[in-house]
Amino acid sequence: MSGSGLRGHRHHSAYLRCDIARLLNPAYAAGSDCAFGFQPLYVLDNSATSGFPASAALVRAALVNFPSTYPGTSQGHLAPGNPGYQGGSAGRSYPITRLFYDTALQATHRSTAELACTQHWGPGYATRPDGQVNGCAVYPFDTTYDGATLPTPGVDRGPSYAVQPVLDGDYQALLESIGQFVVNNHILDGDGYWVYPYA
Repeated sequence: MSGSGLRGHRHHSAYLRCDIARLLNPAYAAGSDCAFGFQPLYVLDNSATSGFPASAALVRAALVNFPSTYPGTSQGHLAPGNPGYQGGSAGRSYPITRLFYDTALQATHRSTAELACTQHWGPGYATRPDGQVNGCAVYPFDTTYDGATLPTPGVDRGPSYAVQPVLDGDYQALLESIGQFVVNNHILDGDGYWVYPYA
C-alpha cells in the first residue's frame, strides 16, 4: 500500500487515534494501534546520551543556545522542538514533525546539511587525525519536515538548523535512538514530537 493510502487509514477522535500502520509496516510504527493524541518527549538526559555525547551536545546547543551554532542566526532565529524548561515558556518553540515517506525531501535535508559542514569546516571535515570518519550531524534531523533547508530569498528568516562534524559512529547512534523512539511511540509521518534538551 502506498504511503498516502496508509495515512488514509488513520481514525481520529478528540482523545484517541487508531490506525493500522504497525500491521502494514512494523519498521514504521510499533506499540499500540490505538494511542492518545499527544506529542511525546524525547529526553536528552546524560545516561540516555552516553553513546552519542557529541551529537547530543549539538542538539542541546541548537535548542538552548542557537546563536552559538552554525549556520546560526545567519539563516534563522531558532531551532524547533524545544518544549521549554520543565514545561514552562522559557525557550519553548514548537514540535518537530516526523518525515517518513518523502525520501527526496530527506535527501535534500542531508545535502543541505553537508553543504553547510563543507562551507564552514572545509571539504575535508570528514577526515579525522585518528583515522576514523566524521559525519555531518544536524538538528533538526533529516527525518523531520523541519530538517536543514535553505531560506527562501525575500522571506523573513524563521526556524533554521544547526550542523557540526562529529564522529560518524556517534551520530549514527543518535539517529538509531531517535528512530527507535519514533517507532516505539507510534509517531507517524506528520506527527509532532518534542526534544527535551535539559539534562
